[in-house]
Amino acid sequence: MFLLGAGALWAQEYSLDVLTTVLGGGTSRNGDITVSGLIQPLSPTARSSGEYRIVGEFLSVTFPQSEAGSELPGPVETLYASNGSDKTITKFTTNGVSSLFASTEPNSPLGLAFDRAGNLYVAVSGDKILRFTPERAQSTFADTLLSTPAGLAFDGAGNLYIANNGNHTIAKFTPGGVASVFAASGLNSPTGLAFDGAGNLYIANGNSRIMKFTPEGVGSLFAATGLYPTGLAFDSAGNLYAALAGGYSIQKFTPDGVSSVFASSGLNATWGLAFDRAGNLYAANSGANTIQKFKPDGTGSVFASTGLHSPTFITFTHLSSDVGAPPPGLRITAAENIGNELRLTLNSVAGRRYEIESLTDVPARTWEVFPGATISSAAGTVQITIPIAFDRLHQFYRVHVLP
Repeated sequence: MFLLGAGALWAQEYSLDVLTTVLGGGTSRNGDITVSGLIQPLSPTARSSGEYRIVGEFLSVTFPQSEAGSELPGPVETLYASNGSDKTITKFTTNGVSSLFASTEPNSPLGLAFDRAGNLYVAVSGDKILRFTPERAQSTFADTLLSTPAGLAFDGAGNLYIANNGNHTIAKFTPGGVASVFAASGLNSPTGLAFDGAGNLYIANGNSRIMKFTPEGVGSLFAATGLYPTGLAFDSAGNLYAALAGGYSIQKFTPDGVSSVFASSGLNATWGLAFDRAGNLYAANSGANTIQKFKPDGTGSVFASTGLHSPTFITFTHLSSDVGAPPPGLRITAAENIGNELRLTLNSVAGRRYEIESLTDVPARTWEVFPGATISSAAGTVQITIPIAFDRLHQFYRVHVLP
């Protein structure tokens, strides 16, 4: 039996769990699979017998025989918030329990972003970008081409983009720290940043506008909000959400720029926005010292109210390396069990590369590049073939869709 699913560390990683034996220690067997629908980031979901459908996602897996399901391991989601008034960074468990991650004294923190190695980058007053390792070791990553840095965002290649609120520019830093000015035209006190799935950068402007810049740096007006936008975030469907600090609301924009009010209750001087893997939106209320959580239908509740002191930007560990929604049109077109191999066929996306990793240590969630997989391209499709070790009950793999 083969099961597709499991949580993704960032929005362009998709995982599959190969369950090779009947649960309970039965004999190994093969089975046909039918898979259809758009690939989306999947959160750990309990499966039941019969048709295995991941509720709320556009992926279903059907088995020819009923079989008891299992809970797939996924990365732990941890939310981080920058506190402007007490110069700290607080982290939160999935239940909203807070603890101190780091102090940024004597500077106040603003924008937050994680790289793929798990290092946290923090924009602070004093025109610096600090870097914290997972072990909380602090260093200065950048202190040039900065002027009151605010929002941060990584592109798919690992370059860090910084909104310079003070001099109306966007600075770009390579992973090696080489700095350049990415954009300057059409900007006015930029704050929040977010990338879409095509690598376009969206910028919240102080003149009540959201600008869009192509990867080549060509800018255009995406939307006029009417009120001061701060934090930006994309959902998995490619809709852009903007926090309006002056309007106590969150505005939603379709990919075509059609706007609507997503939420207005429980908001107070809202800044940062961030999505979890289940599609819930989190909003930092700087004026109320709370973090509000909104379900996809807009239903709101207080996620956290402790450990917060004028919070501004927030981020999840698994989303900051994110380049937005999955590549448009990416789809699994076939999944076959051929002998001792699992073969997936995807339609290829121009300019994208694929890589397979396996989970070698489940408790520690240690992923390594899987050398046994083969990837081939032909006639507009990509085939990924994975050999199956039938002496192991669970085998976890993930597919990277790389820029």
